Amino acid sequence: MRFYSLFWYICIISLIIFGFITLFSEKQSLSLLRTIFFGIAPVIISIIFLLLRKNKSLIIILSNSIILCFIGFCFFEIYLINRNVIDEIIPNEDFNKKNVCGNSLKNINNLKIYPIGGISKKEIQFINSENFSYSFKDNDRYGFNNNDEVWDKRKIHSIFLGDSFAHGADVNLNENFVELYKKKFNPTINLACGGNGPLIAYAAMIEYIVKSKLKPKYLIWVYYSGNDLSELDTEYSSFYKNYLTKDFHQNLLTRQSEIDDVLNKYLDKNIDFWKENAKIIIKNKKINFKDFYKFRKIRESIGFRHAYEKINFEIFKKIIKSTNKHVHDWGGELIFVIIPGEERYLNFIHYYDQFYYEEPIKKYLKGEQIRIIDLNKKLIKSKNPRDYYHGHLNIDGHILLYKEIINAINP
Repeated sequence: MRFYSLFWYICIISLIIFGFITLFSEKQSLSLLRTIFFGIAPVIISIIFLLLRKNKSLIIILSNSIILCFIGFCFFEIYLINRNVIDEIIPNEDFNKKNVCGNSLKNINNLKIYPIGGISKKEIQFINSENFSYSFKDNDRYGFNNNDEVWDKRKIHSIFLGDSFAHGADVNLNENFVELYKKKFNPTINLACGGNGPLIAYAAMIEYIVKSKLKPKYLIWVYYSGNDLSELDTEYSSFYKNYLTKDFHQNLLTRQSEIDDVLNKYLDKNIDFWKENAKIIIKNKKINFKDFYKFRKIRESIGFRHAYEKINFEIFKKIIKSTNKHVHDWGGELIFVIIPGEERYLNFIHYYDQFYYEEPIKKYLKGEQIRIIDLNKKLIKSKNPRDYYHGHLNIDGHILLYKEIINAINP
């Protein structure tokens, strides 16, 4: 019985410590859901355990149950770490037509130039991941998804910033909401590229809008709540951090040949690897002890996967504040589009974990008087929000978002 008594008190102390660490954590306390689950609940459970400390038979039963659960969690965590992730095979996918932008180079040091766009005039393949239809289109002169002649125009209606959602991933060329938007409001420029986070999106604005002296009526920032803020630290620890320094730029408008050279070398180096690993991707084979004892994979699988560090939020606010100032200076309007992740609609934990980490962002944007288009408000009214996704947004999802943007601009 001495073992079980000692174990019981260890559980009580551990729960109290765990609960208070969460309550005082800047990262976890940003979410009301996590505050309740990992902060308040453990403290309440510890109090209940303390009140039950004299019930010896119950202590033995519960202690054995806790030990068995812990062992089971350990084995399940190991399984999740070591399992293979099978990617869907896309017929007719041509890796030679893969679009590569500057964000692919953010973890490489000492380059002569750090691109933002892709390879100029390169033919890019667009594939609908549901019906496998595909088409091709040449990048513009700066490596973005536009008709090249748009850069010869000085009066631009709108410019989009963002990642793969805005660039057109998982849909055919003319099915993307930005392409639909271009048909109604022309000329419009798309500066989005897959993998771009807030800092590289900001850099795109500096290099290709501010430095080219364009003054669009609308700057439409497309934000993906699945990972844009949680991965901001990787951009901030890279060369692109320099863009937060006043007046910094690389004069990329006049250096496209250097950009093409760097990106072509990266493409040549990696294309064989992409082809060989197109079917099976083996992830997380190396067990990280810090992640293991926190049961990170289990937490992510049930929905606790959308946290971001408070410092990321502070960087984000600095980026948006500076962006909004630039837009106001040229007499335009910044519109912020929020696309929720598909996993948000898997269960209530996924939903509210993402929801509560979005709230500080929306509160800040409202405080800056930035107009918000939140796709979630439309999706939750549908019978099954996941019907609008297939990896990224599917055709229906793009049409829905296009209509929301149009309605916001032309109410």
